Amino acid sequence: MPQRPTILHIDDDPTCWQLVQALAKRYAPSDWQLLAVDSIEAAAAVLQGYHVMVVLLDLNLGHTGGTSGLLSLRRLRELITNIIPERSADIPIIIVTGGDESEKPQSMALGAVGFVTKHTMVDDPPAFFAFLGQIIEEQAFLYPFTDPPSTGARGA
Repeated sequence: MPQRPTILHIDDDPTCWQLVQALAKRYAPSDWQLLAVDSIEAAAAVLQGYHVMVVLLDLNLGHTGGTSGLLSLRRLRELITNIIPERSADIPIIIVTGGDESEKPQSMALGAVGFVTKHTMVDDPPAFFAFLGQIIEEQAFLYPFTDPPSTGARGA
C-alpha cells in the first residue's frame, strides 16, 4: 500500500490541531494525511517514520512568540538535518500564527516557504489547501515515496 502525502503540524494548542484537521477533512484531498505533534522534539518520530511533504509550524510554539518563536524554525531545520540529511533544506516549512504578519520577513529569511495567519486559513481554506497542494505535488515529484510509515502520531 503506497504512503499518503503527509503534512506535519507542529502546534502546542490542541484547538488549532482540531481546526486544521476539520478544515482538511472538508477541503483537502482524501489521500492526504495530517499528523499533529506538540513540540519540535515530538516531531522527530514523525520525521523518522513518515515521508513528510510539508510542515506547518506554529510561530508561538511554547508560547514564546515573536522573534523568540523563530528559534523553533531554526531548531526544526537542525532536527531535519540530523534525521534526514539528504532533505534537510528541502522539506518546506510554513509558519502559522494567530497574530499578524510582522514576523513574516524574518521567517522567510530563515527558510520558511510560507507564512499564514490562522485567520487566513479560516477565511479562505480553499486557497490555503491549494497552496499546500502545490507544495505536495512538487515534493512528490522531487522525493517519491520509498519507505512505509513506522511510527504513530495524532492524525486525521
